[in-house]
Amino acid sequence: MIEAVSAARIVLPLMLINKGEAHYMVWYAALQKGDQATFSYSKKGSTNQELGVEWQEKNFELSTIILCNRVQEKYWLLLLDSHTLHLTWEFFNFCLSRLLIPLYFPSHSTHLLQPLDVGLFGPLQHFYSMGLDK
Repeated sequence: MIEAVSAARIVLPLMLINKGEAHYMVWYAALQKGDQATFSYSKKGSTNQELGVEWQEKNFELSTIILCNRVQEKYWLLLLDSHTLHLTWEFFNFCLSRLLIPLYFPSHSTHLLQPLDVGLFGPLQHFYSMGLDK
């Protein structure tokens, strides 16, 4: 999954990456009108640079256009892990053209520093696991 959260309270649709070699209709069976997500696939079921660019173009692009139209000529800080999908010239040029300043967390420290992992997904995983145990 590729996910992002905006401090400006703009919903950034996530991208679900399934393991496969094509799109399968069963992936979309539970979707309802108004759901915000895109789906993609890779042989391993994990993200890569191509899927990162796809997410950037489909999901992140629209959200930053909305954000930049709200407050023009302001720089924005973009916190990122050091995953290689963010380390492309295309992504860096995208950031520069939208006044986004990318700040990369140091490698092998994101489990301690990432706000989403520590503040949101860690507790979610804990309580979800407790619910499953019950």
